[in-house]
Amino acid sequence: QSNYADIEKVIGIWIITEEIPKELQNTATRYYLNKEDYIGITDEPKEDYDLMEIIMIRRGEYPDITEPLFEYLKSVYDADIATIDKYTPVSANPELREEVSTMPGMSQVIFNQGFSQGMSEGMTQGISQGIAQGISQGAEEKHKNDIKQLADYFMKENTEMTLEQATEMAEKILK
Repeated sequence: QSNYADIEKVIGIWIITEEIPKELQNTATRYYLNKEDYIGITDEPKEDYDLMEIIMIRRGEYPDITEPLFEYLKSVYDADIATIDKYTPVSANPELREEVSTMPGMSQVIFNQGFSQGMSEGMTQGISQGIAQGISQGAEEKHKNDIKQLADYFMKENTEMTLEQATEMAEKILK
């Protein structure tokens, strides 16, 4: 059984990086619950009902970054440790400094994901093409074999026919 008083506020931070309309780029918006009494008036403290919040950060192009939030996010995505250190004192913590120095930037993570997906799709396409080529080669071999068998049959039926004549006749029939 849950106790209503034990419910903690949840804040979700969404960082949007793709397909952002130009007018929404480089903006941050806070969405939260608000109370409105319809019938009667309640004297309920805000902390009892304001339990969800979403902060939506929309990245964009950065010609002249002046807002620290966007400068910091750009440094994280670009793995710019000097700028990250400006906002988060990683130098003061050797363990954190080690983590930050070995972490790839988000751009590298996105590149790696795209590279892996591309390799996977490329291998799938290559295998498919290989199978199709194998089937095509198999069909070609079968066709050659059919021509040879038919040419052999013609030569048995007409002993005066040359292999070249029999093959030509078989090729015309099996087109």
